[in-house]
Amino acid sequence: MWFLLLCLQAEGQDYFSGKVQDASTHEPLVGVAITQGQSWALTDSLGRFKIKANASSPAVFTSLGYKTLKANLVQDGTYRLQLDVFYIREVVVTAQENHGLTSATKIGQDAISHIQPSSVADLLELLPGGVSRDPSFGSPKVVNLRAAGSLSADYATSALGTRFTIDGKPVLNDANLQYTPAYSNLGSDFVNLGTDMRTIPTEDIESMDVVRGIASVEHGDLTSGLIQIKRRRGGNDIRLRFKSDMSSKLFYAGKGWEWGGSEKRTVNVGVNYLDSRSDPRNLRQNYKRLTASLRGSRTWNSNEKFHSILTANLDYTG
Repeated sequence: MWFLLLCLQAEGQDYFSGKVQDASTHEPLVGVAITQGQSWALTDSLGRFKIKANASSPAVFTSLGYKTLKANLVQDGTYRLQLDVFYIREVVVTAQENHGLTSATKIGQDAISHIQPSSVADLLELLPGGVSRDPSFGSPKVVNLRAAGSLSADYATSALGTRFTIDGKPVLNDANLQYTPAYSNLGSDFVNLGTDMRTIPTEDIESMDVVRGIASVEHGDLTSGLIQIKRRRGGNDIRLRFKSDMSSKLFYAGKGWEWGGSEKRTVNVGVNYLDSRSDPRNLRQNYKRLTASLRGSRTWNSNEKFHSILTANLDYTG
């Protein structure tokens, strides 16, 4: 007769208490997770814990910002965690100064994405001395470069001389006729105060150069600076953006196409919609903007000395 004998061996569990500290400062650590199998515990405000576990198996100590520690538990033990320090390469998300004959600031895509703008007016906070403000669309936004004081209808020659160019094409800057008659101090008068920056969206901008000094005469009629906007061309990605804050909602959708190798062809399309309500009680301060852009380009490389680009833009702003 044969007998089959099954032996089951169970390890005994006991309650262990202890405390967890920072390895450098010996300060107690709060919220450290201690786990062993199915058992777990968290440290309190004094870094203390109590857990039911086995003495023969290591427990795992984890905390955000600290290296994971594995250690066998002892009664009233002290466990110290090392900081988990890592280094990343320098990331520049601000505008860059161009060291040329004139004072100029180049604002790239990284800086534009960093501040999440709603219009070109928001980008001016990246200039030296710029002030960060919440986006506001209750009144026209005009640029104030090389001006001694604030702009006004009585003395606005400085604003009339600020030139905007988009993809090399000048934007008319001397025909702003926005005027509403005053009624209970709600009127506005911005006649002849330059380009309204609220009308220029930022989602398609690749870079923007702000020339605060005296620009070259090749740019035409200007006396108080130049803002050059270069929009994105090419790529094969789809871009979507939705922004919502206390007073405005913004939606953007864009797509790019690029093909042809050395003789590259590009097509970009984008649609932007903004609905801003600075004061829900005052309908005259509501602002809505709809813009659409269709841009195409063709590049020719006849030889190493000649490089030709033909571009065409179709834009709508309402």
